[in-house]
Amino acid sequence: MRIVTLSKHLSLLLLLALSASVSGLAQTTQTAAKKPKQADEDASSAKAAELRTVDALRAYTPTNTGDNSGGDDRNYYTFDHRYGGMRGTPFLVAGWRKGEVHLDHNQVVRNVSLKYDLYRHGLLALQPSGDSIIVGLDRVQEFVIHDVHVTNTGSLAEDRRFRRYADAPEAKLSREHFEVLSEGGRATLLKLMRKELQRANRESAYGSSQVQDVMLDKAEYFVRNADGHIRPLKLNRKALLAALPEYVEQVQEAITKYGQPVQKEADVISVVAILNSGVPVGSK
Repeated sequence: MRIVTLSKHLSLLLLLALSASVSGLAQTTQTAAKKPKQADEDASSAKAAELRTVDALRAYTPTNTGDNSGGDDRNYYTFDHRYGGMRGTPFLVAGWRKGEVHLDHNQVVRNVSLKYDLYRHGLLALQPSGDSIIVGLDRVQEFVIHDVHVTNTGSLAEDRRFRRYADAPEAKLSREHFEVLSEGGRATLLKLMRKELQRANRESAYGSSQVQDVMLDKAEYFVRNADGHIRPLKLNRKALLAALPEYVEQVQEAITKYGQPVQKEADVISVVAILNSGVPVGSK
């Protein structure tokens, strides 16, 4: 009886082992068959995540701040992709660009990948791990983004410098980071850039609809004189003369020397460069 019982147990064990082996083989075969499909799904998911975080902004919510205050100590943002996506980008340029960051106490971080978020006024830095962090702009004196423009004749490198003038008499402007367009001893031409989100409108009384959110570029211009005052500026001759009352004659001479109408950004950059010609930064 003991031998019979043992044989039954052995048979049962063999049957269970065989069943497990067949089941395992079937699962391995199914897993192998799913690998290409899974890879495609992972690639699609990664692409969708990239769209959500870079070019498909719908809601932009600060998180992980501890107190949900949305202050500059936040570590990252979350994005929500809905409707028909978004046209444009919240960043100065869509891709990562090398640059440098000048912090308080004369600390400089060089050769770091940066993105400047003009929608939420934040500077993103790429870590070696591939994660990005938000740099607190209240601790940044200046940062430079090495931008590259592709033209018909090749590529053009450009250093775009953004600076905070903490000593500006105008308190509100002392917290901003201006792009420095032209700098010299008499005047510094500044540009304050923003992005505004125009939300999609899927229902229209007139039968048309905007299915995409659109990022709109906004810019204001200012001129900083040798005494540190920052004044708003329109892109025309009259406004430039009014913004620099201490240099009316010199500005008029610079405009005459330029010899073209003052109507756009490039015109004002040229006139200010002529105005500063031969007058180093720090002089009056």
